[in-house]
Amino acid sequence: MNPGSYRTCYLSKFINLLENRGIDTQRYVNTAGLNLAQLHSREGETDPESYRRLMLAAIDDGVLPDLGLVIGKGIKPFDLGISGMLIVCSTTLEKGIERWIRFQTLVDPPLTFRLIRKEDHVVMRAAVLLHQFMKSDARMRFAIEEAFTEWSYVGRLLDKSRQWFSQVRMTYSAPAYAERYEEVFGCPILYDQPYNEFLLPAEYLDLTFDTGSEDVAQLYEHKCASILQGSRNYDELIYRIRELVMKKPEDHTCIQEMASALHVSERTLRRRLLKLETTFKDVVIECRMDMAKTYLTSTDLPISAISEMVGYSDTANFHRAFRKKMLLTPDQFRQQNLI
Repeated sequence: MNPGSYRTCYLSKFINLLENRGIDTQRYVNTAGLNLAQLHSREGETDPESYRRLMLAAIDDGVLPDLGLVIGKGIKPFDLGISGMLIVCSTTLEKGIERWIRFQTLVDPPLTFRLIRKEDHVVMRAAVLLHQFMKSDARMRFAIEEAFTEWSYVGRLLDKSRQWFSQVRMTYSAPAYAERYEEVFGCPILYDQPYNEFLLPAEYLDLTFDTGSEDVAQLYEHKCASILQGSRNYDELIYRIRELVMKKPEDHTCIQEMASALHVSERTLRRRLLKLETTFKDVVIECRMDMAKTYLTSTDLPISAISEMVGYSDTANFHRAFRKKMLLTPDQFRQQNLI
């Protein structure tokens, strides 16, 4: 999958689900600038903007009041390409969620999620990411319904069905079809709440996937990291350094080791970085700080754990490096960027 792309089988399912409800979809396909032959090519790809044009046209037409539930119920993690495989190939739900959250922006989704750990439960809290979905209540409701319903399917992969969510909370009032929420989620549903979120028992994080394989999950994780970093248009050399640092943040902090890993001499590496107006130390620190910012804003992990995950054995050193780079402490950065 290329950076910022959707698999066309995802769009094909969207169209099929509408057609199964007796809806003429040709105008939505035309709106997206696509054709049905493209959509039925399961190995094809299209850009997120084309998908959004198609989807938003259907939402704005009000073709189905519960469109988000219909689409979410028809889409499975396996349909989402690499980002979906990150979940189902992880050995535990906790690892799957953490990987998925780290790379959730890979295809410009309508929502972002943050995992919040409590004593006896965990919270998956959503926030609308794309401004197009903030323009109407129908659009926002669709984004929430689709994402939450897709996550409800994950429970079935873990032998959990209607008891998967322990509670669902919505910021909006109960829609006219609220009974469909009860049918899909099978748990208490609260409306007019401060956040859009669903709750799970904390022990569910230890549940295992039959499809789980850490070796496979790590391959997908590295591929996602490669796609995400490559999309930022780094110079190839800096990109390769960042890729190695992201794989093992605690290693590759010595320029001699990095030069060896890149199969160049230390002198050559220094000279090439100098031409790019940077240094090896600066590239490593920037990469570590980018990783730290992701963990601080998308997880509820303690600072000490994040410090280790980005390669700092001493939390105090991490604090100093982060504050020097961001002019904020890690705690202050997290508070300013809470969802």
